[in-house]
Amino acid sequence: MLLKTVEIVIVILAAASAAWFLTRTIRDWARLRGDRLVTCTATGHPAVVRIDVLDAAFNAGDSGKAKVRITNCSLWAAGGACDQGCISEAVASESAVQSVVAQWYMNRKCVYCGKPTTPQSLGHRAALRGPQGVTREWSDVPPARLLDSLRTDSPVCWNCHVAQTLRRTRPELVTDRPWPKNPARRAG
Repeated sequence: MLLKTVEIVIVILAAASAAWFLTRTIRDWARLRGDRLVTCTATGHPAVVRIDVLDAAFNAGDSGKAKVRITNCSLWAAGGACDQGCISEAVASESAVQSVVAQWYMNRKCVYCGKPTTPQSLGHRAALRGPQGVTREWSDVPPARLLDSLRTDSPVCWNCHVAQTLRRTRPELVTDRPWPKNPARRAG
């Protein structure tokens, strides 16, 4: 009877340990995946980096801190040494592209309808209107050019982006009606 109890305790401890390891691995993977916007410590220029997520997730030390290394950088094509000094910035949740975009869209309004914009709503991504007046989803901008686009472009909500794209690509299908004269109705 004592042997059976010990076996049950060992199985429970093994299952708990495996669940803890799996939870930590998934958490680290979700937190570190995707492109990150950082400032290169060697050049001082913006760079887009990718972290070796699987290695970081599976090889976190006993402290639970992931051991991180950069696997790809937009500035590596230019050559030169890389000390990977941007790792601490790359690991920060604020460096994820989605976080940078969400911060930029915060408290901004669509240039067409005046409604507040969010970077993503129900699977629909907000857009940017470039200097030429063409709209595109923010996710269609290459990460290496995203910061420049956020400096020069204007925010556009999903609905206005779809309308502007239809106007540009299929003008024969569009009937324009004037905006309401009451600005309060326009923004609501």
